[in-house]
Amino acid sequence: RDWSSDVCSSDLQQYTAQVAETLIKAGGIEQQDVQQTNWTSVAAAVQRIILDFNSRLQAAINAKMAADLMTPSERRWRH
Repeated sequence: RDWSSDVCSSDLQQYTAQVAETLIKAGGIEQQDVQQTNWTSVAAAVQRIILDFNSRLQAAINAKMAADLMTPSERRWRH
């Protein structure tokens, strides 16, 4: 499954707003810092992290599936 298609801009905007609100309530960030932050860049970074994670996860799943399909003699040869 390609999870990257599930990451749309409105979800990222909503998630980013929730993160900012949580940080403000927890005292982890000041209101002034929130106003000065380039949230478009933050949302783009979050999206990049999600896409990279999904790509690595998909590669690991594919490698596991390929390994599971190998016969024992093929496994010994590859290692």
